[in-house]
Amino acid sequence: MADVVVVGAAAIDLKATAGAPLVPATSNPGFVTASPGGVGRNIAETLARLGSSVRLVSRVAEDSFGRLVLAETAAAGVDVSGVHTEAERTATYLATLDSDGSLAVAVSDFAAIDTMTLEHVHDLDLRGVAHLVLDANLPGPVLAAALRLGGEAGAMVTIEPVSVAKAGRLANLAGAYPAHLLTPNEDEYAALAARVDPLTVASTICLRRGLAGSRLLRGPGTDPVDVPAVRVPPEAVRDVTGAGDSATAGLIHALVRGASIEQATAFGHAVAARTVRSELTVPTDLDDLPDPTTLTVGDTR
Repeated sequence: MADVVVVGAAAIDLKATAGAPLVPATSNPGFVTASPGGVGRNIAETLARLGSSVRLVSRVAEDSFGRLVLAETAAAGVDVSGVHTEAERTATYLATLDSDGSLAVAVSDFAAIDTMTLEHVHDLDLRGVAHLVLDANLPGPVLAAALRLGGEAGAMVTIEPVSVAKAGRLANLAGAYPAHLLTPNEDEYAALAARVDPLTVASTICLRRGLAGSRLLRGPGTDPVDVPAVRVPPEAVRDVTGAGDSATAGLIHALVRGASIEQATAFGHAVAARTVRSELTVPTDLDDLPDPTTLTVGDTR
């Protein structure tokens, strides 16, 4: 039985990294890689590599990309029995990275996820599941249905907003079963806050603030708590892709193991720091991180 169920996007990541600072409107020498991606899938793989038992619910096609995504995700320890395979084509994320690893531009083709229906979650089994993770790539009705099922099952529910455009759509969840945790960056938070109070969508907000770390918001009468980031020297950064997904996965892994929200946030920062040092979207060397229940706010090991 899984500790965590993740419902969200599975995709193939095509990443082109320039060998020197990018020059616009021309061909740039560099190298191109293909690897499994998608916010939900990245979170699921990171959780598995951290030692959590995790099941992924998503949708791919029976094409070469879909087969690669399923095979490598399963090899990492994720239960992929909930991944549907009848999409027309597997979702694709195409990113161009500058020579310093920073994202220059990206294009996503997520039709396989955009066209998911209630049928893809109608038999979602959450019995005994401690934590349900939803990513906002899901269509609104599917997201709302999964949130309701999580609430009825008594699972802790985290929503990852994904992007500015998709974060704004979460306003439609206000007044539904509230999630326990929302993990936006500052731009995503602003997009949602322009429509509703984000604390009507989730009872706790873990606001990602880049190099400033995260700020925990828990409603009126509760002071915000700042959790500093783990510092990574600029020269050690290899690729920022997946850092936010890793931070969310680390946070959830720690919560499942009994860490406080402050400890869990600090642990998420440690996982994200390991990720940006790697060329992989999900690094494989996550087994030597500290026990999250031993961390304190301000610990940047």
